[in-house]
Amino acid sequence: RQAARALRAAPTPSVLERFLAQVQAQPDAVAIRYGGAEVSYRQLDAWSDRLAQALRARAVARETRVALACPRSPAAIASVLGVWK
Repeated sequence: RQAARALRAAPTPSVLERFLAQVQAQPDAVAIRYGGAEVSYRQLDAWSDRLAQALRARAVARETRVALACPRSPAAIASVLGVWK
């Protein structure tokens, strides 16, 4: 019972936290396969970092709304991660 209570009390990691954990655990593993291309966790992390830095350079801070307009693609995933970062 006590173990079950502890599990319920433990915070659930966010999608971003889970992604970053995967980057640390398996940076060269394939994160995305799309249209015959593959993007590793390391590449996706670097891509989303560049987008996050670009947003910060434009004074985008926490709680600022950011609109994304891109087709379903690896760029869309990198963009979402960049906004979360």
